Amino acid sequence: RTLELPRVLELLSEQAVSAEAKQRALRVRPETEPEEVLRLLALVDWAGAGATVPLTGFGNTLVQGTKAAIREDGLLGVLTGPLSAGSAGITAAILCGLIVSFLAKPKSK
Repeated sequence: RTLELPRVLELLSEQAVSAEAKQRALRVRPETEPEEVLRLLALVDWAGAGATVPLTGFGNTLVQGTKAAIREDGLLGVLTGPLSAGSAGITAAILCGLIVSFLAKPKSK
């Protein structure tokens, strides 16, 4: 049997949860440059599965914020970007954790 990329991409897009994600899935293309394939394989060997997992949600917010801050502030953006982009999510997580800590009764192990 032959692997048919359009059919594979169609199956992938059916798993997407948003219209944008569906469009991105349909635009995926395999890498054809041997040097780039070798570079990406070396990255996966070094980073493990994390290099092949797409950043979604909060992780993507941090990455996009960092990229924007680097464009605006240069190297300083590496430090300020993730904090400014992710501040709402981080604040929400801390506040939710605090509220739950007041309402829940801890159990001893």
